[in-house]
Amino acid sequence: MSNRLPAALIGGLIFLLPLTFGYFGYLMRAVDYFSAVPGDLGDARFNSVVLEHLFRWATGRELDLWTPRFFYPVHDTLAFSDNHFGSAVVYVMSRLAGASREVSFDVWFVVGALLNYVAFFIVGRRLGFSVFAASVGAFVYAFAIPALSKEGHAQLTYRFAAPLAFLALYESVIQRRILLLWRVALWSALQFYCSIYLGLFLCFLLSVSAIVMLVMMTPPERQAWLMNYRRETWRQRAFSGIVAIASAAAVAALLAVYFRVGKEYGFSRSAADIGSMLPRLESYLTADRDPWISWLGYSFDLPARYEHQLFLGFGVVALMFVATHALWRREGRSHLARVAGTSTVLLFLLTLSIGGVSLYYGFAVVPGVNAIRAVGRIILVMLMPIAILCSIAVEWLGAKSEHRTWPSRLAITAILLVLGTETVTYVPYHFPISAWQESKEKLLSALPDKISSDAVLYFTSSSKIEPFYVTELTAMIVAQDLGITTINGYSGNFPPGFVFTDECVSPLTILTAYQSKGLVDEGDVTSIHRRTVHVALRACGS
Repeated sequence: MSNRLPAALIGGLIFLLPLTFGYFGYLMRAVDYFSAVPGDLGDARFNSVVLEHLFRWATGRELDLWTPRFFYPVHDTLAFSDNHFGSAVVYVMSRLAGASREVSFDVWFVVGALLNYVAFFIVGRRLGFSVFAASVGAFVYAFAIPALSKEGHAQLTYRFAAPLAFLALYESVIQRRILLLWRVALWSALQFYCSIYLGLFLCFLLSVSAIVMLVMMTPPERQAWLMNYRRETWRQRAFSGIVAIASAAAVAALLAVYFRVGKEYGFSRSAADIGSMLPRLESYLTADRDPWISWLGYSFDLPARYEHQLFLGFGVVALMFVATHALWRREGRSHLARVAGTSTVLLFLLTLSIGGVSLYYGFAVVPGVNAIRAVGRIILVMLMPIAILCSIAVEWLGAKSEHRTWPSRLAITAILLVLGTETVTYVPYHFPISAWQESKEKLLSALPDKISSDAVLYFTSSSKIEPFYVTELTAMIVAQDLGITTINGYSGNFPPGFVFTDECVSPLTILTAYQSKGLVDEGDVTSIHRRTVHVALRACGS
């Protein structure tokens, strides 16, 4: 016991050191110690509205899960974007504990990043990595620069299920046990419920990884699958089948709603929309918010530049080169390195756009896949095999260091210093909580003293300079806090006929447009208009 305790303590410290570094070096700066919210006054507040809707639904204050009270009277508006079903429990628990919606959003964001670290660490240890190598890989997966650059799209935070799905697939292949695939189905389903974007990208990763592993298998190894299956008991087969079918059914039920809503409202993404956000070679050299490396991609002219922040950082790139060198020398974990490396290269090639030409367009015609616009976000799933390569590199350098080779010790020390420095020097993008509250108070102060419970709010912008979505989202938050509906709205998609509000757009204009699209009856237009509280923060023509 006396020998085990120090080893356990040392292992715990090694696990906690990178996690603590990421927590204080990035997360606490991103939320400014819970006084600011990551992102801007756009997507961050929209995610807050969705999470608050789920909290209100879970506590019985909202009856319709799929129809939050914005874009009124349009229904099923939750399916216009991500729904957070798989991660909302963290936000709900924080709200039940008495935290404000803004602080609860921060708690939800921080917990998501920590879960990503812990999940990869568990996977790394299951794959046989040392505590040190698994911790470095976990740090890369949770806190590499491409992950930090997505802070403005907090709906992409929860990625903890992806490493667990990859592990389940790898163990199923290595152990030649097909019944272990139920874990792949379960974790993949959870990832879909956390983020449909990431769930789809995870399917890409698992597909290419499975192909790579199957190609690497020998005929006797493939035969072992069938032999091992025959040895499984009927209980094991039944359990695996039930979980796999239930997981697939859960994903199908979720996607069915999105397919139905997309078809009803005619949602689609044009080739131009998708093409503007497909990764270019320049994308993998761009990291604008880290002053150490922003010079690298400063001169590149990229459309939707915020979606092209894909540079991994010099520390991660160095570790990948080390892993490639170890693989070339046939040292270290060659099988795992080939799977992770080949999967990374295949995803890179399948989504790369060169001169407007990309293999991805072949997938974009598939129903459902064609709704995905920001393909560059696949980097958040690619970080899984990339982090494995980093763990392999750390383990290989560590083995060299044990043989008293000072260049290996110097190399691993320098690489880890660069890796940590790049995370700490990254400049978080956030807005003070006070700015959220001030925006809300401005609209609240413009409301009449008494508002009926069946009132419908409609605000028009107070500034020509202010982006349209600021007023839309503030109106959504105010209406949500008051427990009433609003014609204002903002989401990943917009209902047909929706008119971006300004001081000269009346609520009747939007309602009439909805009527022309068959979304509301003429009699309902009159009824809704009578109940509408129109607050014009700026006079038309001013």
